Amino acid sequence: MRAKGRSGKGRWIARAIVLGLLLMAFWLFLLFLGRPIEPKTIEVDVTDKIAESASR
Repeated sequence: MRAKGRSGKGRWIARAIVLGLLLMAFWLFLLFLGRPIEPKTIEVDVTDKIAESASR
């Protein structure tokens, strides 16, 4: 028998809210991981070296 005649409706609502929050956090995590990552490039100025090698 159930104690004090309480229904478990509140418990199910709380579980549904927690499940919804977890799913939203997981979706945001996947969205964050799925972003295109910019390649880190190092800019090097080689115009002087090209001009030097062309004049030889």
